[in-house]
Amino acid sequence: MSHSIRQILSWIVTLLVPIVLVLAAVRILMTPVFLIVEYSTPGFPVDRYGFTKEERLYWSGIALDYLHNSEDISFLGDLRFPEGESAPPPTCQLMDDCTKLYNDRELGHMEDVKKRDHLVPALVDEIPILAVLATAIAGESLITGAAELRVKE
Repeated sequence: MSHSIRQILSWIVTLLVPIVLVLAAVRILMTPVFLIVEYSTPGFPVDRYGFTKEERLYWSGIALDYLHNSEDISFLGDLRFPEGESAPPPTCQLMDDCTKLYNDRELGHMEDVKKRDHLVPALVDEIPILAVLATAIAGESLITGAAELRVKE
């Protein structure tokens, strides 16, 4: 293998390893095991709205399911507190129906997270590889249709 090919491969690995590590870490955060570990950590704060650890694990598991499935936001928007229960007063003031588990702001946030979650595979597989290859090609290289990558949360 020639020196220049080894150098190019070295640069590709150097550029891709940090990206893959960060995205792998993000993916680990989106697993049920992480939820169990996080909520079981000594000193983890008590929920200010009164959810028990078991309730937090139950409802967060459903939210994680939403992030990984192809359902629309009604998957979460249709969730209700058990009969006779409602959202805590601070949250209920912001809602038109206090039996809903999520308010509109929370649902909007979950939609945004889901959009980013579906963007990650394309980011890992295509953009870095194309960018590295573009450095080895003479002339101007242009990646289009990636405007969503400019949005930061």
